[in-house]
Amino acid sequence: EFLLSQTSNIKQEDEPEVYTALAVALYKDKKIPQAHWEFEELYETVDDDRNIFITEMGLFIEDGLWEDMIVRVNHRLERYPDDDDTIVKVAANSASVASRDSLAAADKILTMVTDKYPRSTEAILTRALILHIEGRTSEAEQLYRKVIEIKPDSVIAVNNLAWMMCEEQGKHLQALKLTEKALKNAPDYIDLLDTRGMIHYRMGKYKKAVDDFTKCVKLYPRQSPTISVSYFHLARALAASDQRHTAIENMERSLEINKRLGGLSMQDLTEAKRLRQQLLQENNNATVIR
Repeated sequence: EFLLSQTSNIKQEDEPEVYTALAVALYKDKKIPQAHWEFEELYETVDDDRNIFITEMGLFIEDGLWEDMIVRVNHRLERYPDDDDTIVKVAANSASVASRDSLAAADKILTMVTDKYPRSTEAILTRALILHIEGRTSEAEQLYRKVIEIKPDSVIAVNNLAWMMCEEQGKHLQALKLTEKALKNAPDYIDLLDTRGMIHYRMGKYKKAVDDFTKCVKLYPRQSPTISVSYFHLARALAASDQRHTAIENMERSLEINKRLGGLSMQDLTEAKRLRQQLLQENNNATVIR
């Protein structure tokens, strides 16, 4: 009601944002026909309606209206054949729910895009990420390679492929070559540095791993949850190279940041706590022996 009362006072340039908010409010108030009418009015009157469409599809995603969303996306793709970026964004939002149905809907939408635009790297990459999450690593690998073939400087595709090769396939040398080549063009790309550090760690090159992870924690923004992962990786590499005291310090940092910001997976958190306890015990034993 408040939004309705304000519509006569708004500036013309603010109308799309206000009426979109009104449509969302009506939808969430279960006034679906009125919300639908408001959205249709916006599509008719606003030249750039991409954010409006993404917002409306967000409501479908919240309610799990996957088939309805797919139909609407298909209609938009037919009406605006050059607007594949908006469709990819909707698919990514759907995938972020991370349920079986949301991932399946996202996969179907992205397949629609790639059928029409076989060289849409954003669509291919987003689909690769979804397949990777679902554990369909062979299919994901093919798509990562396809992105790199079309767009060799796609550091996200390179990083994810290298991580997969290192952690899931044991192809450490191939993964290292891939990261080394990409880092020549993007020397401060943090995720890629972290991946190379992990490759060095798996290969037993602990000093090089420590160097990469140290650079990661220096480059990461202080409020980034992912910094907790690099501190964990750094601590593990330090422990492997017998730098126990420094390893404990960095593991404590990782756990403290994770407590505030998150970042560690449950598997990494369990391993971090186990390794910290082990290092503390070894430290105590060494003190007793002395």
